[in-house]
Amino acid sequence: MKNLTWKLVLIIATMLVFLFGIFGVPKDWTGKGLLSAITDRIHLGLDLKGGTHLILQVKVNDAVNVDSDAAIERLKEAMRAAKINYAEISKPDPVNHPEQVLIKGVPPESSGELRSIVTDRLPEYDLTSGAENSWTIAMKAQVLTSLKNQAVA
Repeated sequence: MKNLTWKLVLIIATMLVFLFGIFGVPKDWTGKGLLSAITDRIHLGLDLKGGTHLILQVKVNDAVNVDSDAAIERLKEAMRAAKINYAEISKPDPVNHPEQVLIKGVPPESSGELRSIVTDRLPEYDLTSGAENSWTIAMKAQVLTSLKNQAVA
């Protein structure tokens, strides 16, 4: 029984030392004093206070991709209506340059009609010719900058 009493005293003393180390020695031994010792010494982090931390990341290339996809559809429709043949309309680099569209296989005799379609239906794009009856339309720099700023806003 004597051995058990010393063990109990040692356990209680150890617990008191650790509790005073965590909460501090209260100025007052009443309920308010103990509560103030707890609230003064323990400061909850943002996650325990119920706050949140959000990171908002805008992918501006996705907005440009949507706009250039719509331009491709308008271009296909207009070329179909004007009966202009083409082999392929695609984006050569949709990740890094989604503002560029490549048109392959347009006959040379249809180049004037293609220019008028791009000028009339896609005024925000510039048309340049390439090798082997290919054409590239690229979004104008001012329009591209404006679209990216709108996506961020």
